[in-house]
Amino acid sequence: MGHLLGSFTRAEGIAFWILVVAVLLLILAFVVRECTRRRRGWKGGRSSRVSLLYPFLVVALSVSCYLITGIPLKDLFSDVSDLPILNVSKIFYSLSQSALPYAYYFIYFYVFTLIGMVAASLSQFSNLLQLPLRYFLPSSKFHEVTLGESIALFAYASFNLWWFAYFFLSINYASSVLELTARCFGHINALNLCVGMFFPTHHSLWSNIFAIPFTRAVKYHRWINRAAMMSILFHLTIWLADWTMKAGITNTLACIALDCRQTGVSFTAVAFAEIAFVMLLLGFVAAQEGVRRWKYEIFHALHFLNLVGLAFATLHSWVLVYLLPFPAALYIVDRIMKTISFQSKGRVVLLRVEEEEVTTMVIEMNSYFSYNPGQFVYIRVPSISSSQWHPFSICNPQDHAGDKCLLEFKIKSMGRNTFTGRLREKAKEIGIGNHGDALSIQLAMRTTRVDVEGPHGCAFSNVNHDVLVLIGGGVGATPLFCILRRVAAAAREGTLPYLYVHLLWVVKDPMCLTWFAEDMRDIERSFPKGKFGMQLHVTLKPRCDDGWKLRSTNGGSATAPLLTDEGNDEYVIRRRTTVVPPFRAGRPNISKLFVLITEHHRKPSKPCSVGIICSGPKTLKEETARLAMAFNDDKIVFNVHNETFRI
Repeated sequence: MGHLLGSFTRAEGIAFWILVVAVLLLILAFVVRECTRRRRGWKGGRSSRVSLLYPFLVVALSVSCYLITGIPLKDLFSDVSDLPILNVSKIFYSLSQSALPYAYYFIYFYVFTLIGMVAASLSQFSNLLQLPLRYFLPSSKFHEVTLGESIALFAYASFNLWWFAYFFLSINYASSVLELTARCFGHINALNLCVGMFFPTHHSLWSNIFAIPFTRAVKYHRWINRAAMMSILFHLTIWLADWTMKAGITNTLACIALDCRQTGVSFTAVAFAEIAFVMLLLGFVAAQEGVRRWKYEIFHALHFLNLVGLAFATLHSWVLVYLLPFPAALYIVDRIMKTISFQSKGRVVLLRVEEEEVTTMVIEMNSYFSYNPGQFVYIRVPSISSSQWHPFSICNPQDHAGDKCLLEFKIKSMGRNTFTGRLREKAKEIGIGNHGDALSIQLAMRTTRVDVEGPHGCAFSNVNHDVLVLIGGGVGATPLFCILRRVAAAAREGTLPYLYVHLLWVVKDPMCLTWFAEDMRDIERSFPKGKFGMQLHVTLKPRCDDGWKLRSTNGGSATAPLLTDEGNDEYVIRRRTTVVPPFRAGRPNISKLFVLITEHHRKPSKPCSVGIICSGPKTLKEETARLAMAFNDDKIVFNVHNETFRI
């Protein structure tokens, strides 16, 4: 049988890998079971609680693999003195002898954060950091990366190179170049795993200091974790190559390199490393775009395996003893703050089924709940799922006059067995009167408890521009209408901060325009003549029975020529129950829109600043950013801000 200082025989090594495959098959069976239940319409409850316990079950099964192969529990922990995390004297010795790079690690983050706070306090410098990189490098393909973000990423990449070089030159106990390189990649792994924990914290001051929205911070979290997974693979591959050179490939593959006499590697280090790798790999696969969009519940459950992997990685490497406390403390504080904010509970006062698989939900909150246009919140409906939290943008500005705060959401159904699909089914169930008379329906909505966590995201701050352009696609225009409502309220009060405001909204079906039909009429009446323009585009051509062409192209209170785009036919639809605003058939000509804005708002004395907020499909945002960059000159400047919802 295996022993702490010995080696697995080939039969025991093969048995070990069979058990590992068995664990993976159990995980696959769990995933298939979840998918099958969701497809049959099974509604949450006990599965949500099982999902929370699932990572611990996987850990128990993984550790059992080693116990079943013949390693007694007492032998597994009989040589704990070799683990620095459990040896206080060795910790102090390491701190005194080799703590220099870890001191730099703390100095790097603290000083960098301090510099960011000072820069954010200087308005001109802060605005410079928020400019997209394409203004400085016209050929750059990174349309959404700002100057401040590119500086931060460059500094971080430089720190990674310095980190690798420091250990490559300072480690003197490696027996070969392969071992030295593998150990250096191990230090890179520890650094990236810890830094990746900074960004997904909702309540971190970093997003406010550097004006990085939480959704974009999650993007950097994915980037760093991908880099960490690549360095982990390099680390494992180089170690296997080194072990093969020392002990032979047969011994390395069959005995998982546990022959300490030939490889010089402790069994405990290898055992914890393999468990950590399996946990991190599963969490990494579950976080991929396809899995996350296909089954968010699976992503949410398996993502907690990363925390388990970090725990075993700490047992594997003493480096994490120095690096992990800082991001771990930030993560714990974030979870505490998130738990406290869970106390924000609301009641559903409206749940209505809209056209094109959209559900309108209005939640009544207490008056102390405050938010700004452009922000979003996380919502949990316990009657649908007790563990799932989903982000949604608020589409109405806050009314500070009343004693209650109402939050309105337009929620697109993503499928029958998803959270949004079950919410729509609940709205249909209430709407068709399954609960009885009108009073019972109202009581059924008000007894639907909703937990709200937030708000999150960078609030709307594009008030220093001369012209404001809002470009939205589909249901992604939700935050734009929240901003537009706030601007319209300022116009009614006579405090409009813009010379001109324009809305461009693109949808697939004409009935999508009914989502905000009443709002658009109120918004048009709020602006002075010539101060507001609106273009509504439907990409699918209407049917013959849907409407007819209009001879006039005057779409509202605005008399600006932005509403006379030749080549697009304008239609009107009349229904018994729904009024659809006039729209144009076909895709919008954003280039012509920018030409008209340039002709009418270019200033001879000083540059005209045009603030563009784009929310919608990736192609729409890329086209907007590309055209804005092309139309920039010394007399007019287009500043593009893209809203993103990739959580």
